[in-house]
Amino acid sequence: MKRFTSCKEAAKAVAEAMEHDLPLYRRFALNFHLLVCSACRRYRSQVIGLNRLVRRHVREPNQVVVELDSDTRQRLVDRLRQANATPTGGTLSTGNDHTPGGTPVTP
Repeated sequence: MKRFTSCKEAAKAVAEAMEHDLPLYRRFALNFHLLVCSACRRYRSQVIGLNRLVRRHVREPNQVVVELDSDTRQRLVDRLRQANATPTGGTLSTGNDHTPGGTPVTP
């Protein structure tokens, strides 16, 4: 059984798990990674919270989805990074070199 060797792989699995059920071995590997990695646990809770927020405010399937212009999107990303104390050039970690302050938000 392959375990996740990086947080990047775990983040992909978290996103996939939101869309469909993961195979048993991937679920086990993800849960093991989440046991030992606090940054990925925090990232997963942020993704779940964001998903709930979106579902709560977009109840009608025929509602128009509004795309943000690039300036508004960048301001939103900057504010999210400030809230997480993430450097502007931050990306998901590819190893166990987590920095305090949270997982970066990628646009």
